[in-house]
Amino acid sequence: MENENKNISIKLVTPTSLVLFALFFLAKIFDKIDWSWWWIFSPLWVPFALIIIIILGWVLLVVFAAIFDYFIELKNKWKNGRKS
Repeated sequence: MENENKNISIKLVTPTSLVLFALFFLAKIFDKIDWSWWWIFSPLWVPFALIIIIILGWVLLVVFAAIFDYFIELKNKWKNGRKS
């Protein structure tokens, strides 16, 4: 069941990106828009960029949580060491 949901979402996103890319491409070719080619191809690369940004954000969150936990542990060790 889970695999079916993933396949459906992938099938819905890909045609949308391709249609947008085709519209942007044709508009650029026929001089209807004066956009950079980066933006013409954006429907193809933006989803991947968003996935990478989300993964990097998650990694940074985990790293900061580990650093915070390490400093809390050091603080507790220092407090316990002074009491003895």
